[in-house]
Amino acid sequence: SISNTVTFSTINVNNNIIRSNIKPVATGTFTAISNAAPASSAININGNQLGNADGGLLTYNVATAAAFLGISNTGGLPTCALSIQNNDIRGIVHSIAGTNAHTYIINSAAALSQNISGNTFTNLSVNTSGQVIFISNNVIMPVNGVQNVNGNSISGTYTRTASSGDITLFTSSSSTDLPNVTVTNNSNNFSNITINGTATISGWINTDAGMGNVTKTLSGNTFNNWTAGTGTGAITAMSVNITSPNNATTNNTISNISSAGTITGITT
Repeated sequence: SISNTVTFSTINVNNNIIRSNIKPVATGTFTAISNAAPASSAININGNQLGNADGGLLTYNVATAAAFLGISNTGGLPTCALSIQNNDIRGIVHSIAGTNAHTYIINSAAALSQNISGNTFTNLSVNTSGQVIFISNNVIMPVNGVQNVNGNSISGTYTRTASSGDITLFTSSSSTDLPNVTVTNNSNNFSNITINGTATISGWINTDAGMGNVTKTLSGNTFNNWTAGTGTGAITAMSVNITSPNNATTNNTISNISSAGTITGITT
């Protein structure tokens, strides 16, 4: 894996291949790429292959509760431009069912701009009952901040074979109330998801209201073909906050969702 804790004005972690890793013991968190350094100018984590056609990212040979992290960024000053774009994650294998949480991309730094776009999650089939989060960006945006989370997608299918646990596609729930902030969550496509048993899907969560100072648009997203079979877990496609006059949730497609449990398209 790649880990950086050294401060530079610009940090680049681009176009790396990380694959064919094995966890033979139950202990120890796995993190593919981590940056904890507070860059002042730019942090670029782009074009990385976390697994590819020549080998998956990681195989767990034992049952584990130790967390999985794909890309983690905790650094970045309020002057910094953060880019996590065009990365691909594939091949996370649990030979024995686990209980560990999976977080594929997470940012917790309030950088001036945050562009988490064009990332793909390719044909993942995971056998864990822990919480799964595809993208987490729970940060309070600074004044004049820009957050773009656009064009991320499941490539192929996503299957959870464990019969319990929640799946969150995106989460942003901090309370931003600073001037001239712009947020877009557009043209994401999270389709072809299969769960079973009591497993749940919390979907796309953006409940950061903005309080009138933030212009936020969630548009053109697609959530299609989610199947729970006879499973009884609740499924929600989108949770949004539209209390601010500058929040718009429009032109999203939610279709072909099948479950014996409760199904909710959009909740506000």
